[in-house]
Amino acid sequence: MKSELLRFFLVITLLVGAREVFAFKEAGNRAYVQSGPSGVFYARCIPETNKGPVGVTEVYRVRKEGDQLIDRYDWYTKHGVVLGWSPIAGKVALLAIRKDEPTASDKQVEIGIYLGGKLVKSWTTAEFQSLGAKVERSPYGGDRAVFIPCCFALKSLHCTLPRGQNGQAGPGSRGVNP
Repeated sequence: MKSELLRFFLVITLLVGAREVFAFKEAGNRAYVQSGPSGVFYARCIPETNKGPVGVTEVYRVRKEGDQLIDRYDWYTKHGVVLGWSPIAGKVALLAIRKDEPTASDKQVEIGIYLGGKLVKSWTTAEFQSLGAKVERSPYGGDRAVFIPCCFALKSLHCTLPRGQNGQAGPGSRGVNP
């Protein structure tokens, strides 16, 4: 019994260690669909190439007679999108996560918010850092702001929050650098 337990811990230790030894290899782009609030809208994200932001993101409204194209964007992000509804504008809002390739922190967009097919506001790594966000080397390339999964209106929303003086996130959250 004791030797089986020892073998088990040895195997786990080797597996964990092997993860650190082998280089991280990023998977290529893939097509995906992300649904929005109540499943009434969805984004269809289609890459044109195996790497990079070249591609198309289309937002559809689900209809019984056939889905209706609402917005079209001439870009793709492998890191995901979050859909929302703006009752004031009567339009679909889209948050794009890390749509662009790594570059200088003052030009590298971490998130962008789009409404009705147009960019409303984007934030760079440098802007997040000036607000106190921690910036770390990302396995996807470049130095990126550390994202903290948080739950406001949408459970799948990811946002970057400034960290405290000691570099720790707020209570109950954990830093993630996707």
